[in-house]
Parts: sequence; C-alpha cells; structure tokens
Amino acid sequence: ALHDELAGGFDVVSARALAPLHKLMPLAAPFFGASTLGLFPKGRDADTEINAVSAFRFDLAKIPSRTEPDGTVLAVRNLQRA
Repeated sequence: ALHDELAGGFDVVSARALAPLHKLMPLAAPFFGASTLGLFPKGRDADTEINAVSAFRFDLAKIPSRTEPDGTVLAVRNLQRA
C-alpha cells in the first residue's frame, strides 16, 4: 500500500471532513513520524471527538478557527497507539 512506502515520512498530515477523530487517528497514524504535525479542522463537537479517542495518545493544541465561529483546528503531535 502507498502508506507502507511513505510511512512516517511527512512533516504535516491534514484531513478536513473525512471522519470523526476516533476513526481519523488510525488512518493518519501511519503517516506520522517523530516530528509530524497533524492539523485537523473540527466543528463545535471537537471536545466530544477528542474524548472519544481511546486507542491513541497524543499532544494536542486547540486553535480557534478563523473562518468558522464554532470551529477549532486540532494540532496533534506525538501520535502513538495507547
């Protein structure tokens, strides 16, 4: 698979409107390396999505969206399976 060839080789991984965070993390994880930054725009339910992730640990910063009043951009680093 493509992600096998490129595993851990990206500086930034991003996805918009792809899946809830608990489903997005397993999709994004193969592309994360030690210094990869994940940028995931989320809506008003961002905190609910964050709390639903149990299979992964990660460092998180929540950045208010500049284009969506209820939106948040989740900046994820150090993504690892729990």
